[in-house]
Amino acid sequence: RINNNGISLYNGYWPTTNSTGSSNSLTLTYQFNPGIYSVGTTYIMTNEVTSATSSILGITKPFSQISASTLRAGYAADTSGQITVRISTCRATGHDFLDIGTGGFDTTNYPNQIYGNPALPADASRQVREETVGRVFHVSTDENGIFRVGRFFQVDQGTGTVTFAASIALSNLDGLGFKRGVVVSEFSTDSTMTENATDIVPTQSAIRGFIDLRLGLDYGGNPIGTTQLIGPGYMALSGVLAMKGNLNLGNNYISNVNMPTTSTSPSDGANRGYVDTNISNINSLFKLKDINVQATATFVSGSSATIIVSNLIGSFVAGQSLSYVGGSNFSGLTV
Repeated sequence: RINNNGISLYNGYWPTTNSTGSSNSLTLTYQFNPGIYSVGTTYIMTNEVTSATSSILGITKPFSQISASTLRAGYAADTSGQITVRISTCRATGHDFLDIGTGGFDTTNYPNQIYGNPALPADASRQVREETVGRVFHVSTDENGIFRVGRFFQVDQGTGTVTFAASIALSNLDGLGFKRGVVVSEFSTDSTMTENATDIVPTQSAIRGFIDLRLGLDYGGNPIGTTQLIGPGYMALSGVLAMKGNLNLGNNYISNVNMPTTSTSPSDGANRGYVDTNISNINSLFKLKDINVQATATFVSGSSATIIVSNLIGSFVAGQSLSYVGGSNFSGLTV
């Protein structure tokens, strides 16, 4: 490796074709002519490690920029490994498995009409034995009439039970029935559910879409268009939806209403505390800042301070001043 040379084309990793045994004298091979060597320029020449072992994970040696590199990876030293030469496969079509697992002639007691039942019970797990990456592709039937296609499909011909052990996709079916319930004829994506059928199962997206149309809000909390709604919609706790009619409380109370502020809109509702406070400020005459109480008064005589007052709301208070509307006869007089 050479770096810090004044001619950048000389820097990098280069193979050596000759060495005199001294680390200061090497013959390097370049794939192209880098030009005049920079004499007197300080450079660093280091040996490239081409083979090594290490327990450290990762690549610590940089790759050559001009030549291909070969990586050799494997198990760590003294680690046992497994070598697979070729994957072994076996194919058996229409094979009959009879009392597999019952053993040999002695334990099987075959024929059992003479010697009795087998000493060991049958074991269906022993019908096919797959080890490591080997595979057995088979179509078989055992003594109980259980029909198998490989490891993924099984039919019990005695009970009619069908078992799938893999992903399956069915298409162009007239219906799908179970032991209980109705036969399903369709899996629908209709979010309006207008058919209201007893044999249609909605998908996840259809159910969520129907709920959105009923509530008036979609899954993200955005309002649904009025023309798309199914019904009037419902009151959202966040208050993003406006009412479409009068609110019938059914003789129930509205509680925990916030106290209005001075900036409250005139059309906003008010709680009882706000109303009671404002009424108590004006429920007496003496609490009013500017008020006139008019009554009909008649002056009896000029020799005595006698005034007859009728149509009076309330009563006079000692020290109260009187005034005459339309003149000044009583102005300034004090009762």
